[in-house]
Amino acid sequence: MNAKKILIIGSVILAVGVICLLVGGKKNVYVKPDNQSETETVDSVTGVDKSKTSLKFYLECSASMNGYMDHSGRFKDAINGCLSILNSSGYFDTIQLNYIGRTVHEFNSNFTLNQTESLLNEFLNPSYFQYNKENISHVKNSKNPKSGITYEDRNYSKLSEVLDTIIKRNREDVSVFVSDCILDPYDGQPENYLALCKTDIYNLFQNALKNNPNLAVQIIQLNSKFVGSYYYKVQNPEMAKDGKNSITETIALNGDVRPYYIWIIANRDRISKFNDKLNRLKEHNENSESINSAIFAPGKNISIEIKTNNPDGMLNMKDDFATFDVIADFSDLLIDDISWIKKKENYTFETRKAKDGDVIINGDIKYEDQTKKITMPIKLTNVRPNIRTTIKLKTKDEEIVPQWVKDINGSGAKNDAKNIKTTGFKYLFEGVSEAYKDFNGNYITEFSIYTTDDSKGKTKKQRPIDSKKESKSKQSDKK
Repeated sequence: MNAKKILIIGSVILAVGVICLLVGGKKNVYVKPDNQSETETVDSVTGVDKSKTSLKFYLECSASMNGYMDHSGRFKDAINGCLSILNSSGYFDTIQLNYIGRTVHEFNSNFTLNQTESLLNEFLNPSYFQYNKENISHVKNSKNPKSGITYEDRNYSKLSEVLDTIIKRNREDVSVFVSDCILDPYDGQPENYLALCKTDIYNLFQNALKNNPNLAVQIIQLNSKFVGSYYYKVQNPEMAKDGKNSITETIALNGDVRPYYIWIIANRDRISKFNDKLNRLKEHNENSESINSAIFAPGKNISIEIKTNNPDGMLNMKDDFATFDVIADFSDLLIDDISWIKKKENYTFETRKAKDGDVIINGDIKYEDQTKKITMPIKLTNVRPNIRTTIKLKTKDEEIVPQWVKDINGSGAKNDAKNIKTTGFKYLFEGVSEAYKDFNGNYITEFSIYTTDDSKGKTKKQRPIDSKKESKSKQSDKK
C-alpha cells in the first residue's frame, strides 16, 4: 500500500474517531431524581400511622379565660370540634385533658369523645377554675378541690414558660394548647417587656428544634363571645414597692367578641395529616366565615419524578440543551400559599460541576389541586454526566408577620378589650416565626436532580434539610 493511500485511510479513521468523541460526550445522558421523601410508618391501606400516640390537651386556667365559657359563645363548640377532628384522624390511643398555669393539673387521662359530652362540659366549666376562697387570709395557698388549680395558676400566664412545659412533656405526642395569648407586662418588668417575651419564645423554639428537628407548630386564631371580667395591668410607679409597679384592673364584657388561639404542637408529619381538616373550625368561629392560621415547620425534602420524552429518562439533545419536567410532590409539605410555589422567581438553583445558569425553569409552573403536585419545566444547558442541581423554594422573607397578625395585634390592654385585639400577640408570633426561619435557613424545601451516563442511575436516600450542613440560610405559614 503506497504512502498516499495510508494517509487517506489514516485521515478517515481519525475523523471518525473525532466524531465519535464529540457525539460520545453527549451520548447516553440521563436525568434522575436525587432524593425521595422520608419513609413513614403508615398503613398501606388506610394511610394511618401505625404507631398510636396520645393527644394531650391543655387549657390555660388563668382568670382571663373564664369569660369564654359562657354558653352564648362559640368557644365550647370550637374546642369540641377541634378534639373531634383530631380524634377522627385515627392517631390516638388516648386523649388527656389538662389545665395549665404555673403547673399542669390533669383533669382526665383517658377521655374519649364518644364516651360522654358532659365530661367535656365539666372540663370547660369556669367553676373548676376558681380556687378555694374560704380561708381568705391564706388565699395564696388555697386551691380548687376538684381541679387542683391554685391562686398562683389563676394569676399566672407567662406564655414562654407555659409553652416550655408543654413541649418538654410532648415527646412523640400531639399537644393542643388553648389560650387568649395576652402578653400583659408583669410586675417589675421593664418597658421593653414585649421584646423580651419575643426573645424568650425565640429561644424556646430554637432549643426545642435542636432536641426535635421534626417539631412543627400550627397556630389557629378564632373568636368567641366573652361574658365576664377582662383583666389588664395598669402601670403605677407610685406603687413601686416590693418590686411591683402595676395593679390589675378589670372591664366587664357582656357578649363582646374576643380572640383566642389554639396551638397544635406535634411532629411535622403528624400535623400534615390533619391540618387541612382544621379549616372546619370556621363553623364555630364567631362573626367570621374563615379562620386565621399559620404553620411553622422544619424544612423537608420532597419526592420528585422526572418526565422526559424517553421512557428510560434519556435526554433528547438539541443545540447543546435538553428540556424535561420535574414533578414535585408538595402533598406532605406544610405550606399554604399556592401562589408562592407557582412563581418560578421564588426558586434558586445550586449546581455542582457546572457553570452558573446551566439550569432554568423554562415556562410556567403548574399546580394540581387534588394531588398537590407541581410540574416544573426545566431547561438544562451544557448537558453532560455527573451534574447535580439542588432546587430550593425560598421563604417569604417579607411576610414573616402576616397581615392578620398585624391586624389583631394590640398595644394597650384596656383599649384592646373591645376591639378584638390581643395585646402583644405580634411579638409572640414573631418569636416562633423567626426561630423556624433561622433553623431552616431561609428555604421552605429543596430537591435535587442529577445527570448520569447510566440509565439505571443511583439515587441517594434523602434527608431533611439541615440548616447547618445543607442550606446556609427557612418556613411556611398557612392561612
